[in-house]
Amino acid sequence: MHANFPNFPGDDELKNLWDKQPSEEMDVDVVEKAFSEVQSKINKEGDKANKRKRLLRRLGIAAAIAIPLISLGFSFIYTSNKLNGVKHSHMSECFVPMGSVKTVRLPDGSSLTLNAGSVLIYPDKFTGHKREVYLNGEAVFEVAKDASHPFVVNASDFSVEVLGTVFDLSSYSDNDYSSVVLSRGSVRIHSDKGETLLGVNQKAEYSRKDGTMKVTLVNAGDYLAWSRGSIILQGSSIGDIIKILERRYGVKVYCSESDKFADARITAKFESYQSLEDFLNVLEKLIPGMHYQIEGGDIVRLY
Repeated sequence: MHANFPNFPGDDELKNLWDKQPSEEMDVDVVEKAFSEVQSKINKEGDKANKRKRLLRRLGIAAAIAIPLISLGFSFIYTSNKLNGVKHSHMSECFVPMGSVKTVRLPDGSSLTLNAGSVLIYPDKFTGHKREVYLNGEAVFEVAKDASHPFVVNASDFSVEVLGTVFDLSSYSDNDYSSVVLSRGSVRIHSDKGETLLGVNQKAEYSRKDGTMKVTLVNAGDYLAWSRGSIILQGSSIGDIIKILERRYGVKVYCSESDKFADARITAKFESYQSLEDFLNVLEKLIPGMHYQIEGGDIVRLY
């Protein structure tokens, strides 16, 4: 299988990796060797502290065409970090396509619900003093408590360390921000800005535009509602809504007059049983002057 990739340094090497990928699960030694050429290219672009972010975001762009590349990227990061010197023979990957949600149970008994367009990479067995996984996308985690083995979720902008808790982590490559919302327990966020300790019903949002971390008080249940099938909009822009529509219903949304609705901020709740057309009918009433058209069942035009 072949794919066309966006132009960025190392795209030839990434295409070769895609063409050679034998299956959904690869030995980390193979991934590490194959990614060595890509790493040398990325190193030339700037300082090593930003290398991981650049790679993840580029792989996020390529994922729109060939999602397994995200998995390769995470496997590369995993082997680079070596989990404090501990290597695993295999990594499992879970990709959730647009329009779907999936529940995963990890080897330690922890469970999580993955939102549409998300990729999770985790070892077949946790060893060493930490339990580490890698996420691109969004997931609600319910972590099994184990005081002697902290649970760490690695995302592109930060990592989240917990002992036993329930929280939502959103870190999509195409968003302007990453966020963590805590429902139960406590978490510690490690980023290039330092450490942030989060309490129940607090949200930490990292801005990719200016590199700031902001903590606010929220209703955590609203941010975990998607895992139960509901959609809750809280002052959401038209850009945010388009991404939600694409992930939830597995459609492609085009808005030819996005500037016309740039100032619209929508707050609303949609139950799990509501169809795409139900959603759009409500949206049409909430945004004055906006109309929609569904073409072929999987293309939506807002105008």
